[in-house]
Amino acid sequence: MNIINSLIEFQLKLKQYRLQFIFLFLFWFGGFLFFLITEPDQSLGVLILFSLTVRSPEGAGDFAKFYVLILPILLEVIVFGFIMGELLEKYNPVITSRIRASHKRNHVVIIRYQHLSERIIEYCVENKEPFCLIEDNEELVEDLINAGHPVVVGDPTETSNLTFASIKRAKEVFINVDDVRIVIICTEKIRKINRECRIYVRVFEDHVQEYLR
Repeated sequence: MNIINSLIEFQLKLKQYRLQFIFLFLFWFGGFLFFLITEPDQSLGVLILFSLTVRSPEGAGDFAKFYVLILPILLEVIVFGFIMGELLEKYNPVITSRIRASHKRNHVVIIRYQHLSERIIEYCVENKEPFCLIEDNEELVEDLINAGHPVVVGDPTETSNLTFASIKRAKEVFINVDDVRIVIICTEKIRKINRECRIYVRVFEDHVQEYLR
């Protein structure tokens, strides 16, 4: 299970850095094509060494010098940034948990962690249903975060936190909140983002029920 979680975390991290790695690959590939055209007599192995700046061609022009200068910088910034980001997230499980939540699809979103929420999460885990939780009290969900479950720590009325919970791709939302104001705000914001998902709320006042319909 730990291996699977590690692979998931690594995959999510790669998705975060995909644009940087694509840019790095395209820059390297452009350099390789340049040396392939300008050094046609060289073997494939030598051209790869040129493109990796391990060796430099004799009488290198301005572009070759520029390439040899820039590629190591890009490698250091992107690869080192990737490694440092991975290490920082290892020591900040809240960020990792939020990243997991942001990649959920066709899932259940649970807003606020209390007794009913706990039962819903247990059901999702037992039946392998994808879910994520939004809760602004980190202490309440510390065990869930450490267990590797997708949790967004933050105010559920903030659009950014709803986005982190991948509300746009959710199939169901359970708003387990007693505060009617928060229920209304969450419902309105969720409906603006996702018009198809089912929303379940606990409301006893008739006029509020009518409004939410």
